[in-house]
Amino acid sequence: MRRSLRSRLAFAVLAAACLVPVAPAVARTYEVGPERDYKTPITVPWEDLVAGDVVEIHPSPQPYRVKWVLCVAGTAEQPIVIRGIRDADGNRPVIEAEDAITPPRLVYNGGARSLLKIGAASVPKDRMPEHIVLEGLAFQGAREGTLYYGRRGRGAYVGNAAGLFIEKGRHITVRDCRFSQCGNGIFVAPTTAHLRFERCVIEGNGREGSIYEHNVYTSAVEIEFAGCYFGPLAEGALGNNLKDRSAGLVVRNCWIEGGNRQLDLVDAEDADWITREPAYRETWVVGNVLIEFEPRLNNQIIHYGGDSGATDRYRKGRLRLWHNTILSKRPKATVLRLSTPDETADLRHNILYTINGGAHLALLDDVGRVEMRHNWIRRGFKQTFASRAGVFDIQDTITDTHPGFVDLDGDDLRLQPGGSAALAARRAPDEVPWQAETGMQHEFRFPNAVEARTDVGWPSPGAYSTPADE
Repeated sequence: MRRSLRSRLAFAVLAAACLVPVAPAVARTYEVGPERDYKTPITVPWEDLVAGDVVEIHPSPQPYRVKWVLCVAGTAEQPIVIRGIRDADGNRPVIEAEDAITPPRLVYNGGARSLLKIGAASVPKDRMPEHIVLEGLAFQGAREGTLYYGRRGRGAYVGNAAGLFIEKGRHITVRDCRFSQCGNGIFVAPTTAHLRFERCVIEGNGREGSIYEHNVYTSAVEIEFAGCYFGPLAEGALGNNLKDRSAGLVVRNCWIEGGNRQLDLVDAEDADWITREPAYRETWVVGNVLIEFEPRLNNQIIHYGGDSGATDRYRKGRLRLWHNTILSKRPKATVLRLSTPDETADLRHNILYTINGGAHLALLDDVGRVEMRHNWIRRGFKQTFASRAGVFDIQDTITDTHPGFVDLDGDDLRLQPGGSAALAARRAPDEVPWQAETGMQHEFRFPNAVEARTDVGWPSPGAYSTPADE
């Protein structure tokens, strides 16, 4: 039966209306706090956040006991921002894992593994989270046996629970947050890309007696840590400080102390797409302080290459260690372990120091290639303690008994003007444009900040600038 002219006109109008673009949702700010519209983060509509939305979590006399998932997306121009507002004493709002409540409208797996999870949910509908900024919050207490409230009632966190668990995501920035007292402070799964941590504090994580939990455990494509403080792990924890399986890792201007190893940079286990990234073969560790304490399981400070046993997946690339201050307080220490002969470590302008005399410090454990230019090393150092050695290309090394730290006992590792390392800087050729090439425009300041680096015309060794003469 033919439609009437009126019905056909009505149908045409309806069809045309369907083609009219729908106006985007209006971004808004959600204020959370005891005296705000949203008394607790539990009441925030996390599933409905859109590009440009801001959630501001204000100080509270008691921790916020809430756990949730973010499975939403902003844009490069309008990211979704979750921001903590510090109190009058400078304390971040605390997100506490013990007795944390999951908002009942959120449906997702992995609640036993996370305090805050990003990615992989049923409600909100699963999608790739992207362009998210998380800043100014303290996440604590997600450790084995601690109880929480989930959709099905009481649950307990498992041993590898994390303060922040990123199951997947892209273009995520985590800034000025603290992660403590968790199995893993931060855990990042390999379906993540373009991730940056700025000025975060990560300390007191790990599991007693276990080598499998760490302050940070990451696997991603393009990931950077800048100006972060990595403190000692939990008492009795045997994990590493930063364990990474990524492509395109950059560690810049950080302070990293404690852990079985300070850096454990190994293969992308079960993530073939990461191993195919060109950046998988090059890793930058620039302008950091690394401090190794008393022995745990081994005496290595940095491990680079792989640990899965599948050597065809190992990094087999170049680890660039430039302008770091590396300090050992162990009776015996080895700076590097390279997993195979195909790994190369490129060391330039570092300070390598041990409190126990140069004979107790070795450069390399076993195999691999070490290329060194213009480093300051404690006199009497060994190439290796092992029965076999790798390949060494060492040039323009400065050796002495002490670099001239301002206060070694107080961990003030800046250089005195007349110290050995400061004077050595003048004898090193100017590698212009050394600052631009290495990103050494800044240096770490406690507790989790960076300041402009003020070298006076030459690149000083170590993580701190050369002071002007007095």
